[in-house]
Amino acid sequence: MAKASTTVEAMTNDTPNSCVAVNCNCITLWSLAQQFSYLRLSNQQIRQPRQFRLINGYTQRARRIAGTYARFYLEQEANGKPDKKGRYYWMGLAAFASKTVACALDGIRARSADTVYEGLGKGNFWLFMDISATHWYYNYSPDSFQQCLNDRDATKYVDEMQPFFRTLPWYQDAPQKINQLKISQEIRKAFDLIPQIENFSGADESTLKKKRSLQLMHLLTIAVHEQLNILQALIYDDHEFSWWLKFPRGEADGVGRVIPRNHTLERALSGQLQLVFTPACDVGDEELKSIAPPGTKLENYESRMTWITQAAQKYHKRMIEHTEQMEAALNTIAGWYALPDIDILPNERMAGDLAYSVPLRSPF
Repeated sequence: MAKASTTVEAMTNDTPNSCVAVNCNCITLWSLAQQFSYLRLSNQQIRQPRQFRLINGYTQRARRIAGTYARFYLEQEANGKPDKKGRYYWMGLAAFASKTVACALDGIRARSADTVYEGLGKGNFWLFMDISATHWYYNYSPDSFQQCLNDRDATKYVDEMQPFFRTLPWYQDAPQKINQLKISQEIRKAFDLIPQIENFSGADESTLKKKRSLQLMHLLTIAVHEQLNILQALIYDDHEFSWWLKFPRGEADGVGRVIPRNHTLERALSGQLQLVFTPACDVGDEELKSIAPPGTKLENYESRMTWITQAAQKYHKRMIEHTEQMEAALNTIAGWYALPDIDILPNERMAGDLAYSVPLRSPF
């Protein structure tokens, strides 16, 4: 398919309050979906409103990401449907997870474990570039989303976006490692489940049980995608990153050397080993968090997924039994989508909801 422009022309008329139908092709829409992901992590130049800057702080990015995930779950994003809350079930758990990344980044940076700091920042950023765009697109047009699944490919984004896309952090290796953001079979399966979740709108116990089963299936399917197709390929398969994860455990590094145990780094990394279902980094109540099983090896996909599956099941249980408490926590996190950057520059403001309802002109 030929590349498209983000500028679309249509014949207008002189009838007040009339509408003109405008059709965008798949590549244009995927480019605009990607634009959403960037703008959410950017500040806008007040005097040059079509100029944007990606915020610098990794922790600030992680909290904006957490806020965005929470907003998707709560149906607070543009084109959200509050009566269908719960269809984006993975997004709720992801909000708590990205908050956990922010907490870990704060602890690690304070102890200068730069390899792990960079790796977590990289993984969280590119997972967001991948998954937020798919949810934005589905939110905007579920029908065309299904029609355009095969057309998502970062190498085919519109000409206006290509030079900009190449300036994203870690661009030199990240898109290639995650298959140029093409749609995986797990994402296809997970998004096929969304209409089924939406159809269960009754309040009787039998209906709720079926809906909850689909929600958990949806969550776990996306969890496989994020952990295997994105994070494993992007950061956990990186020898240096995985070496530092083994470092606190005092294990052999795979080439005969024993990695000495480092309790300081272990404490710095400990924030990754629990998932807290509140806006706080930690709480005393163990019912409000999922702690990784003893012996969990974060760099190992199977070991990591054992814990993630347990965390997902605990999240699911609390969402059923303590819905108001969990959604109140997510509502607090949702407010983080507009947190200021670590660097406050003159003549800037948070990009806000600019262009999120599909602009016909590109800001790039």
